[in-house]
Amino acid sequence: MAGGSAADYIIDVLQRDYDGYFNNVAGDRYPFTSPSAGIWGPKVMIINEMAGSGGDLMPYMFKRRKIGLLVGKRRPGAGWSIRLTRPRLLTADQ
Repeated sequence: MAGGSAADYIIDVLQRDYDGYFNNVAGDRYPFTSPSAGIWGPKVMIINEMAGSGGDLMPYMFKRRKIGLLVGKRRPGAGWSIRLTRPRLLTADQ
């Protein structure tokens, strides 16, 4: 899963729709798309409860913007720690 700061950039690319295909009149006449970068077609995001960092934000944005289907078990939510044990305080005599 992407880091929390990269989630919005990835979501922006995933939700792009193409405007069309174009062809150069000169050269090899290889067709290109506008915009030049994008991932078009149906999308599915596979998630699990062990994801960290952007593991909450990215699936939320994916679902909110209706990009595609989420499959898997989601995390408990923001602010939860993956560590399941209580932190132990160290004293001077330890």
